[in-house]
Amino acid sequence: MIVVNPSEEDTKRYRERAQEEEVADAEMARLASLEALTTDGVRITIRANVDLPEEAEFASTTGAEGVGLMRTEFLVVGARRCRTRTSSTWRIVASSRHLTASP
Repeated sequence: MIVVNPSEEDTKRYRERAQEEEVADAEMARLASLEALTTDGVRITIRANVDLPEEAEFASTTGAEGVGLMRTEFLVVGARRCRTRTSSTWRIVASSRHLTASP
């Protein structure tokens, strides 16, 4: 949405919302750096569901230790041209590089 000539009230509200989002992002980054433990101390593995290879990089920066599900049909849906098996495989390999330090 684009607001042309927003009122002072709208501008104030948008700035407050931006600040709230910054606080939430900082809290999420802090939580992503913590070890995933249940309340009784059992370690759990966090894995991301990935639709696009680019999401693997985001997942690796938000605490995911691997990919739980990669929806490979999104590699071809909406593509301008038909991808070959080789190019699709390389996109998957590129995705996994972001998570190579994880099991």
